[in-house]
Amino acid sequence: MRRLLVLVCATAWLSGCTTATQREMKQADTALILSQEKSLLPDWAASRAAAQAVQEHVRRGIEARPMRPNAGGVKLDLRPFLAAFEDGPLRRLDSALLANDRTAVKALYPVVQSQCNSCHAMIGKSDIKLSALITNPQP
Repeated sequence: MRRLLVLVCATAWLSGCTTATQREMKQADTALILSQEKSLLPDWAASRAAAQAVQEHVRRGIEARPMRPNAGGVKLDLRPFLAAFEDGPLRRLDSALLANDRTAVKALYPVVQSQCNSCHAMIGKSDIKLSALITNPQP
């Protein structure tokens, strides 16, 4: 019983070490995978809702700490990169989902994930691993 209590307390303490940004980005990663899975069904409404959740989680994660040191240690404002992300790949994905364009949607998930990886590399966090997209989805 004592070990269980220690385990519960340690888990609670360690989860408190996760920053708001880390939590939001993990949720964004999960939402992107869910969006892709739903698009394959195709459940366009659910896929679009999950894609919009990606945007919301990334926005909240960046707003929690918009200034980050880049790989060279220089403070970098991530808000312009967020705006480009929202106006670029996320907007194109949303439009493709709204149009039920299976070909465009399939092509855009790797583009969105590539943008995530690029930002991580820019701030010296290229070791952050995202969930694997479905690479050979069935037609």
